[in-house]
Amino acid sequence: MTVERETFAARRAALVARAALQREDVARQLAPIAALDRWLERIDTVRSRLPAIAAGAALGLSALLLAIPARFPVVNVGIAAFNLAGSVRKLFSRR
Repeated sequence: MTVERETFAARRAALVARAALQREDVARQLAPIAALDRWLERIDTVRSRLPAIAAGAALGLSALLLAIPARFPVVNVGIAAFNLAGSVRKLFSRR
């Protein structure tokens, strides 16, 4: 009976070692998914703060318009880009 126990213990140790290797292999294969999950959590955090970020950007652009005269092309380009972004948002939100 001790021979059977030794055989059983040896087989069990081999299986435990093999399971550990397989767990490491699966963890390595799933590492990109874990990284993607972390990025999705960050995007969700930013999305919840998006109204405050948009309000801050609007205030910053307003201050820029007051500080820099309209004759500079930077202001005109900024206004055009802001209008374009608003048009694109409206285009895609109508669906």
